[in-house]
Amino acid sequence: GGGSAEIVWLQLEPDRRYSILGWISLPVGVVTLTERNGGHDFSREAYQATVAEIEDMLAPFERDHDIRAHIESGAAQMLGTAGTVTTIAGVTMGLKRYNRTLVDGSYLRLDAVHTVSGNLAASTYEQRAAHPSIGHGRADLVVAGCAILEAVCRTWPAARMRVADRGVREGILLHLTGGYQRDRRDAAE
Repeated sequence: GGGSAEIVWLQLEPDRRYSILGWISLPVGVVTLTERNGGHDFSREAYQATVAEIEDMLAPFERDHDIRAHIESGAAQMLGTAGTVTTIAGVTMGLKRYNRTLVDGSYLRLDAVHTVSGNLAASTYEQRAAHPSIGHGRADLVVAGCAILEAVCRTWPAARMRVADRGVREGILLHLTGGYQRDRRDAAE
């Protein structure tokens, strides 16, 4: 988010219900990090320092839950839902225009996250804004998002991440309208 970044550790039950095993809200988001680092562009040093700072913030959560061991054993998967994740997916796919239907549900390899993040962090605001999956609306914030996502991927190095272009609000709305229950019944059939 703009002022924070949320990480949730879930366990999916056999009946498709889930249990929240842990969650953390980091006191940094794309807006706060962009403002703190001077706006449109991060220096290489500031970008690396930001990634390291966020890794330090994630370390206690990792110690408490040992998520890395679950990822390494193949017992866990990563799901990314945020503007940065979907933007990087669109860039990786080489989309001429962002397309939610292609991005939602796709997989993003973590080596691509590192490559695209590094390239975006090294590019200028104008170069980022010219990319059809970024544009002027995200060009100033995407580097901060890349720093957050890179820290997450370094902390939990899964081979790939599932991309969700639907956010928390959509999930809450789906749940409140009973759509969640319908989805669960449909999956059981």
